[in-house]
Amino acid sequence: MLTVIAQVLLAFVNKWTHWSAHWGAKSKEYKETHRYKFAMELSNRIWIDFTLDLISLLSALIAIATLVATLATVPQNLIEPHLVGQ
Repeated sequence: MLTVIAQVLLAFVNKWTHWSAHWGAKSKEYKETHRYKFAMELSNRIWIDFTLDLISLLSALIAIATLVATLATVPQNLIEPHLVGQ
């Protein structure tokens, strides 16, 4: 779940900053606003993208490792019941 939250948050930040850059190119009035300046400062922070991508990657790896470890501890006859008695 953390993977999804991090990626949705990252998509929102990137979409908002790119929209602001696009709108700022069209409107000189918008380019003077604090919202535009904040968005441009935010878009220059590569560590935000890196951090959220790293959180996504690590949480996905932990989820996969947990799933594999759980399946490895399940008795074989529960996974393949037709093998019981063989």
